[in-house]
Formats: sequence, structure tokens, C-alpha cells
Amino acid sequence: MSRSTTLAAICLCALVASPAFAADVMEDPAEHAAALAASPGAGVPWTMSFEGASLGTVLTDQLVSLGVEFGSPIGVYVLPEAFGTAGRGSRLAVVGYDPLGQASVTLWFDEPQLAISLWLVDAEGPLQVEAWLGDDLVEAFDLDAPLEPMAGGVYRAIWFDGQVDAVTFRSDLAEDGFGIDDLAIATLGSVDNDGDGTPDGDGDCDDDDPAVFPDEALLCGGVDLDCDGLPEDVDGDGFDPCDGDCDDGDADIAPGQPELCNGVDDDCDGLIDESPDGDADGWTVCEGDCDDDDPDVYPGSGCDPVPGDDDDDDDTGPDDDDTGSDDDDAGSDDDDAGSD
Repeated sequence: MSRSTTLAAICLCALVASPAFAADVMEDPAEHAAALAASPGAGVPWTMSFEGASLGTVLTDQLVSLGVEFGSPIGVYVLPEAFGTAGRGSRLAVVGYDPLGQASVTLWFDEPQLAISLWLVDAEGPLQVEAWLGDDLVEAFDLDAPLEPMAGGVYRAIWFDGQVDAVTFRSDLAEDGFGIDDLAIATLGSVDNDGDGTPDGDGDCDDDDPAVFPDEALLCGGVDLDCDGLPEDVDGDGFDPCDGDCDDGDADIAPGQPELCNGVDDDCDGLIDESPDGDADGWTVCEGDCDDDDPDVYPGSGCDPVPGDDDDDDDTGPDDDDTGSDDDDAGSDDDDAGSD
């Protein structure tokens, strides 16, 4: 909800039909702490006790650097008590009211929140709550509070059905304000806004895009998806992984590079050391054909033999696979096809 529409929204929200869903409310701090531990994407809470503020301070944007601002038609004041009821310390935030009017306060969050908690002091009955995302009212419900004032107040933790960036609390009673103490929201940068498992405080360079986060595999589209701050064409060969560069750390490896006989896929076509058999002699250059234009020249015939291949027809070794006619072996392990 924008700041400029606050007063109108506060006055008109009671006339707006409530959404069909409402938040989950917890009354036990330990239960809320367990829920936060089980849902790290909700962020790391920090608590404002108002103890450091001067008495009489009108709260507006003094805590904006910590991610929250206050707005109220009458004002939110730092006082020692809320209409005669003590808070949890020597100071708390007290929401004022005008004659015949309802007390109300809106909290704006610089980072959308999934959960907040607070202690309500001297509320004397339920508060109407509206939760906003932008200018959309996304949740509306009554927040229960005791009719009788209690020193220190009552604890309420609110888990919203989705992210919200503003919450309005309004008293059901005319001419009655209420106090807020130990308000806890998520620390700036600790909420995982896009649900990718990494908040911007942990290195997510675009916490509105679930496809962008540290250690994400680099995808296409001109976006720094892995948040490393590096250009996509790291090796400067004119190709990035989105263009088919299969090794963006080596400028000699890229689509269109000549395929060398080096055990590497130089041209990034998924094949290693592939080369044509130009003279159709059954041997390629990478297989040892030293003259791929002459079918009579190949390993064992004018070229150095292929390592590990036995080209001597008079061997008695078990790896003799020659078919020459000059075989003069008499051993029983002779597998030559020669006639002598």
C-alpha cells in the first residue's frame, strides 16, 4: 500500500469485503521461533523495543534504515505506558486516537514479510488487521486480544499466507488507542523473496527472480544467473555457454574451432578427435593416417604404426593380428591368416 493512499485505506478498509483467507496467528513465542527455524525463507528476526527512543517521539521514518516505517492519522508516540498499562520495558509505541474515531497504525516494510510478531498492550479487544502487497489488500482478519488490560501485553505472531509489504492494525473500539511493544520483523536482506533458497543478504543478486541465485547453473538470456558478476563470455573467444561454448575457461575451445587430435572436444560438437577419412582407406588423421589423400598410405603402410598394434608378421605374440603372407611362425598361438 503506497504511503499516499494510507489515510484513505484506513478509513475505507472497514467497507471492503475481507479476502476469503486469513493469516495464521500464534500466541506462544516458542511456537513462533520453531516455525521460523523450520522456514528459513521467512528471514532472521530483529526486535525493536523502543527503549532507545526519546519519550514523546512521534514514530514515522526513524527506523527506515532497519526496514520499517510507521503511519497513523493521529500519530504513534513513544511513551512509558499505553493508557495506564505498562509495556515490557520503560518505553513502547502507543497508537493515538481522535474523538469518536478508531485508533489505527500502518507498518510499511522495505522488504516484504512472511511473518511478524508483537506484544499488544491495552488493546481491550480484537484489532482489525489488513495486510497489503502493493495496493492490493491480500488478507483481512480480526486479531484477538484480551478485553482486560494486562501489564506487559499479550504476544501475537502473525504468519501471512504470502508476502506482504504493509500491515494496518485498527481498534474495534472508538476513542481507544493501544500499545505495541517488542515488534519483530525480518532483518533486511534475510527474507527469501523469490523462494529460490537464497535471500539477497546471502548473495542472491536478484531476489525477485527464482531462476537467479548463487551456484545456479548458467542459463541463457543475457542474465547473470549465477550472481558471480562475471560476463557470460569469460574466456573472450566470442562464445558464451548460451552460444554453445563447452569450456568458457579456454579460448581455444569453442564452436567452429578446428578439431585437433588431442583428446579434447575442440569444436564443442560433443565428439572428441573426430576427423574425416578423406581417402576412404579406413583410417582418419586422428587414427594415424599420415596422408589422408592417398588410400595406399595409412598406419602400417607408409605411416608409423598405431601405438599398441603389431605390424610384424613373424611375431609369436598373442597380439599378432596381421594378415600378411610372409608369416613363418610355427607357434600354436599363431592367429595369422598367411599361407606360409
